[in-house]
Amino acid sequence: LVAPFVIPFNCTLVAMSASSESASSWSAEVHIANTLVPGANLIISASDTAYADKNISFLAGTRIQLYCNGVNIPFPRINMFLHRDS
Repeated sequence: LVAPFVIPFNCTLVAMSASSESASSWSAEVHIANTLVPGANLIISASDTAYADKNISFLAGTRIQLYCNGVNIPFPRINMFLHRDS
């Protein structure tokens, strides 16, 4: 896990994408307080990319962590696409 970042506004996670330098099997995960947020993961199976739509709400002030759940994943990258709630 990496140090968390703080969400500055109420928002919705609308999509996730992940990639690595070569085909691998792993899971990109969003955690709060070292716990996986239900539905906020992306499974990558023997591929170098994956993406999926999501619909998960977060409140302002939530401390988010991104986690690469796998072994020897070459240069993993996880992207979250957030929509600011009105």
